Amino acid sequence: MLGTCALVGAPFIGWWNAPTGAVAMVGAISLQGWTHRPEAVGPVPFRGPLDMLVRIMAEQWITLPRFVPTGQLLPSWRGQGRS
Repeated sequence: MLGTCALVGAPFIGWWNAPTGAVAMVGAISLQGWTHRPEAVGPVPFRGPLDMLVRIMAEQWITLPRFVPTGQLLPSWRGQGRS
């Protein structure tokens, strides 16, 4: 989320934030892919670049923040979450 904010805010807070934000976003997406690898049922393949962008942003900006305050992040990560 911070990487997205840095990339979007770069024109307003300093252009050096753009590469920093981009690197942070690539790192977050890589970590996201790594943590999804052990899932029994994999994700549906992307239908195109726009679908990829929408799904990744939705997971980072909607799904993850929803799991953190409810306490469901760690149980879900460990495979003990609600189905």
